[in-house]
Amino acid sequence: MQSSDAKQPSAALRDRRGLVWSYALGTAAPRDEDSLDEDVSDGPLWLHFNLTDARARSWLLERAQLPQAALALLLDPRPRVRLTLLDEGIAGVVEDLHHDFHGDPEGFGELRFFIDERRIISIRRHPLRAVDLLRRRIEARLCVQSASDWIVHFIEALANSFGDAVLELVFQVDALEDDIVDGAGHASRAKLADLRRLLVRFRRHVNADRNALAVLRMREQEEPSAQSPLRSALDHLDGVALDLDLVHERVRLLQDEVSGILAEATSRNLYVLSVVTTVLLPTTVITGLWGMNVGGLPFEHHPHGFLWVALIVLGSVVLSLVLLRGTRAL
Repeated sequence: MQSSDAKQPSAALRDRRGLVWSYALGTAAPRDEDSLDEDVSDGPLWLHFNLTDARARSWLLERAQLPQAALALLLDPRPRVRLTLLDEGIAGVVEDLHHDFHGDPEGFGELRFFIDERRIISIRRHPLRAVDLLRRRIEARLCVQSASDWIVHFIEALANSFGDAVLELVFQVDALEDDIVDGAGHASRAKLADLRRLLVRFRRHVNADRNALAVLRMREQEEPSAQSPLRSALDHLDGVALDLDLVHERVRLLQDEVSGILAEATSRNLYVLSVVTTVLLPTTVITGLWGMNVGGLPFEHHPHGFLWVALIVLGSVVLSLVLLRGTRAL
């Protein structure tokens, strides 16, 4: 999947002064870099920045006129996932998938944003999947009339992004399960370990997002009403988290099954080795005695000495087998 920044399908994606894209949400019209210094009347303005560009940092510090708490969150060198309700608006950090995410445990990035009544400012270091999905929906004339609508649609895009990734993981788990049933447990062991490592990281980020966005759910509950779009979006994200938990549990059970198969194979091999060792132990003793090469050994000068010793060795093997059979070890 190609990065949206690399495609540059419209004027909305010109990366000037650190601006990746800009939209007037009321009309879904893309804006250029001049929108940084304009007030728009056709709905809130969505400004999306590339934080790795020093010009974006300069604009945020010098000209964005953001609350100090929001500015500290947007430019935090080591941000943590959270959502903060300010008098001037909402500031937050959420985890999203990299746009080129392909099952890499490191393929997660932070989207930082500040929202008030007239603008939405979002920034990232790496192209992200959910925010680009929302951009493409807006270009397809998705109706986003307010900052509250933007939050709802972003949470839906985040849930859809995570849900698609979870579906890909389900397909991988199904394939590994078929391999295990077909007897390829040894080859699947390493793949299961990698998949579980990814799932642990995935669940951590999804649950962090859910905990942060729970602030919005609590605020919604203060106003009893019918099911709102925000609650539906949050429930969608909760459903994705539940699916992710189920996938993680399946992988854990498959790991236990593979471990059981390998342990059973090891026990079977040890059993065979123990039987062989027990059966051949008397022959080892006998051949060791006759190999001492000292005087007085039986049949040393007998013309059929080798045959008698061979019969004794064979008899000891038969006796060992009879004893093992009698003790039900075989």
